[in-house]
Amino acid sequence: MHLISEKELIDFAEETRIYNIVTNNLHTKLAIWDIFKVPVFYKINNIGNETTFLNKDKRTNKTLLWRINTLFSLIINSIKYLLLPKNALFFYLNLRNVNNEGLYFDRDSEDTIKYLKGKKILIDSNYNNQYKKNANAYKTLSRLEPQAVKLLSLFIKCPYPEKEIEGIISVLHSTKWGKQIDNTFLYNEYKNFYLKYRYYNILFKYLKPKLIFAIQNGVQKSLFYAAKEKGIKTIEFQHGDLHRYQTLYSYPDTDNIKNMVIAPDIFLTYGDKWEKVLNMQSKVMVVGNNNILPKIYKQQSNELTIISSTINKNRTLDAIAIELSKKYPDLIINFKLHPAELKILDDVKQYFSKYQNIKVITNEISRDELFARTSSAFMICSTMAYEMLSVGINIYILKEHEHIAMEQIFKYKNVTLVNDAEDMLLKYEIDKPWGEPVSFFEPFQKETIDTILNEE
Repeated sequence: MHLISEKELIDFAEETRIYNIVTNNLHTKLAIWDIFKVPVFYKINNIGNETTFLNKDKRTNKTLLWRINTLFSLIINSIKYLLLPKNALFFYLNLRNVNNEGLYFDRDSEDTIKYLKGKKILIDSNYNNQYKKNANAYKTLSRLEPQAVKLLSLFIKCPYPEKEIEGIISVLHSTKWGKQIDNTFLYNEYKNFYLKYRYYNILFKYLKPKLIFAIQNGVQKSLFYAAKEKGIKTIEFQHGDLHRYQTLYSYPDTDNIKNMVIAPDIFLTYGDKWEKVLNMQSKVMVVGNNNILPKIYKQQSNELTIISSTINKNRTLDAIAIELSKKYPDLIINFKLHPAELKILDDVKQYFSKYQNIKVITNEISRDELFARTSSAFMICSTMAYEMLSVGINIYILKEHEHIAMEQIFKYKNVTLVNDAEDMLLKYEIDKPWGEPVSFFEPFQKETIDTILNEE
C-alpha cells in the first residue's frame, strides 16, 4: 500500500487543480474535493480504520437490543431538544482532556466558555463531562448526530453527483496512491456529508444559535455548511499543531476557491506564530490559551517521554522504544498514547510487557507532572513539542512520513532530527539538561472574544 504525506496531497491538489471540480447540487457552488480530501487521506493512510495494534478483530456486532436502545435514546433526547434555549451561543466540543474529578473537558475552548459564563450557552458534547455537572451555568445536549443521520437516511434520498465524482476519480487514478479510491467510497462520503448537513440544517433552524464555536479539526464540514446557509457566523478554535501542508486547513494558491470551500468564518489560534502558517480561507485571530500556557517547572528527573500519535502508522516509535530500553535499562521511558489511540492501549501494554522500564501512559499523569519528570521527548509530529519547548525540554524528531510538519521548530538548539533507531541511539543524550524556553503560546485574550461578539 502506498502511503501519502500531507505535503504530497497539497502539491497534488495544486498541480491538478482538482478544486475546480464544482458541484451545483447544494445551495451554493461547492468545490467537492473539499469534502473528499480528508476521508481520502485517512483511507490511503489507514487512519481510523485499524482494528487493533496486534491486528486482532475486536469489532462487535450490533444486536437488535442495541438498535432498539439507540432508537429509544434518540427519541428521548430529541424530546429534550424541545426544551433547549433558542438564540444561544452554540459550542460544539471535542472532549479529549480529563480534569481532577475524572470528567472530560475541552481545554481549547475552556477559557472562552468561562469568560462567557452568565450568557446563554448551549454545549453539544459527549461523554461524562464537567459541563453536565455545571448544568446551572451551561445547557448541554447529548450529541445525536450519529443516530439522527441513520434515521434521516431512511427518509431522505441523497443526490448522486455522478459527473463530479467521475471527475475526481479520473484525477485520483492518475496517481499510484489514488487508485485505492473508487466511486462507491466517494459517494458514501458525500452521502455522509449530505445527511449530516441536513441534520444540522434542521437543528439550527430550530435552535437559531447566535454564534457557533467549534472544536472539530476541520473535518465537520457539514456543520459549517449548514450554518453558512442559515447565515450563522462560525468560529473554530485551534486544536493541535498547524503547518503549511496540513490537509485539514491549507489550500493551494492556484485556484480562486474562497467562496467554493467550506471553512469557518473565523479561526482562533494559540498565538501569532501560527497566524501566517496556513493558507486558510478564514479570518485568523489570536485568542491564546491559558490551559496550554507554559508554567515554570523545575526538572526533577531524566526520564524520556515518547509521544505516539495516529501518524505512528508503522509503529516505528514502538520499535525504537524497545531499542532504547535495552541500551538504557535504568532509564524510565514514558510511552504516551494519543487520545485517538486509546483503543489499542491494551495491545501496546502487551507489546511492551517484557520491558519493565517502559511505562505506557494516557491521561493518568498530569501535564505538569509529566513535564517536570521529562528531560527529553521523542516523536514524529505532535503539538506537545511546542508545549515542551516552551519550558525547555529537549526534542528528538524522527524523520518519518509527516515529520516535515514540524519544520518551524527545526532551527532551535534543543531540537534534534534522527533518521532511524540507530541514529537515535547515537544522538540521544540521557543526561542532557533542559535548554532555553521558546514561546509559542499567548495568554487568553478576552478582547478577541469581545470583538467577535460585537461584530455579531
